[in-house]
Order: sequence, then C-alpha cells, then structure tokens
Amino acid sequence: MEKGVLEQMIFSPETGSLHFNGVRYMIVRPETLCAVQRLAEEQFGAAGAAVLFESGRTGGRLSTEKYGQLFRLSNREAAFYMCEMGAQIGWGKFSIETFNEEEQKIVVTVHHSPFAAAYGPSDKPVCHFIRGVVAGIAESAFGHATEAAETSCLACGGMHCTFEAC
Repeated sequence: MEKGVLEQMIFSPETGSLHFNGVRYMIVRPETLCAVQRLAEEQFGAAGAAVLFESGRTGGRLSTEKYGQLFRLSNREAAFYMCEMGAQIGWGKFSIETFNEEEQKIVVTVHHSPFAAAYGPSDKPVCHFIRGVVAGIAESAFGHATEAAETSCLACGGMHCTFEAC
C-alpha cells in the first residue's frame, strides 16, 4: 500500500460518515462490541457466538471481494491485503502463517486482539468477529463457504490468537 488505509479515509462532516474506497466504516470501541458479545452469549449461548461469527464472515467476504476487484489482486494477494488492512484499522497485528490454495486452508495469527483484551480472561476463545473475518477471507479466496476455528486465544492465556479456516 502506498498510503495507509487511515490516510485514505474520507470523512464527510455533512453526513457524519467515514469511507474508504466507497465503503462506509465506523469507529467503535472494542468494549462496545464485547458488551454485545457478552449479552448474546448470555441470552443464546453458542448461538450468540455464531451471530458474531457470521457478522465477521460477511464483512470479511465483502471486503476481500471488494478490494480484490478494486486493486486487481489475486486471491492470495487479497487475503494478505485484508490482513494488512486489519492491522491498520486497529484489529490487532495480523500475520498469515499459511495460505494453501491446494488444501484451501488459511491460518492467521493475530497479536494484540482488541476483542480478547476487552473481553478479559476466559476459559474459551472469544474472538468470534475475527474468526468470522478469517472465514470470510477464505470463502472469498477459495470460492466456497468455509468454517474457522480459533485454536489459540489471548483471553485464554495464549501468546496470541490463531485462526484456521478451511
């Protein structure tokens, strides 16, 4: 990226909107999303986590498709772009450990997940939004729905969060 994502954001004072390449974004505190997450988990259990996962999947898929087409990126390049963008917009430091088109598998490590930090200590992984985003990236890259697991989580005492999508 020549210019960073934040440098390319356009704020419209007239509409109170923030855009990057025609896509609207908004700034939300991680604690706000974690409050939604806790309520969803309390009310619906695993189904609450699934709602957050599917929300992340939608955003990950739509953004990967949009920026892949806009910047004429290969599937691999689009996945790496999304991880770079994730770091630039405050979602933690993303790193693709594995991108295997033959096995149709992506493994992403995220250091400093804002979701794990805001959620606090947990006995189970809590980064459902990021897990969904990684699934959406994989879905866009491989052309079919994928599942994703958070195999390590900062909130569970891990050094970082790791996501595997296939």
